[in-house]
Parts: sequence; C-alpha cells; structure tokens
Amino acid sequence: MKIILACIIIGLAAFGCTKSSDDTPSIKDSKKLINFKEKGIARAKEDIANGKMKILYYGKPWSQGKPLVDDNSGLPIEIVSGCSVTPEFQEETDSYNDTMRKKAKEKLSQQ
Repeated sequence: MKIILACIIIGLAAFGCTKSSDDTPSIKDSKKLINFKEKGIARAKEDIANGKMKILYYGKPWSQGKPLVDDNSGLPIEIVSGCSVTPEFQEETDSYNDTMRKKAKEKLSQQ
C-alpha cells in the first residue's frame, strides 16, 4: 500500500499536478490571453490578401437546394460547423465574416 501511495505522489509531482505559483497562468487564464475577435479579423485579412474571399457558415443545416452564396455579400459560403460551437469559435468566425462582408461592400462601392 505504501508503495502505491508513493508511486501516486511521485507521478503527480512528475506531471506538475502540484499547486502552481501565483505568477503562473492556469489553462483557464490562458484562454483570456487570446483575443478571438482580433484572430478572426487577422485570418480574414490574410484570406482577402490571398484572394480567398468567402463567408464561413455554422449553425442550423443549410437549406437543401439553396445556393452556397451569402445573401448579404454575394460571397461563396463555406460550411465549417454545425450548431454546437464554442463562444470563442463564434466570436472568431463572426469577426471573420464581418471583415469579409465589409471588404465585399467596399469592392461593390468602387465599381
């Protein structure tokens, strides 16, 4: 029994399962360091620069027979997920789409 307990304690110490110091961010805190809105905007700008304009779709299933074209911008739709998404995914994707729609609107107004 003592050997098993000793192995458990050694294993916990080896994997860093002891209390961390206050200056070490936890996994939960590290998510706060990522700005998902800015990440979505940056991804969209990169795709725009590479000539890959599209709208990312998630949510309820796309209507059968409906063209994969965004009603607001006329850009092609790429289905990336269903209904079950994280708030972070939603924030990043919505920011991406907002950036794409603004660019599409700018292009239309320049014509």
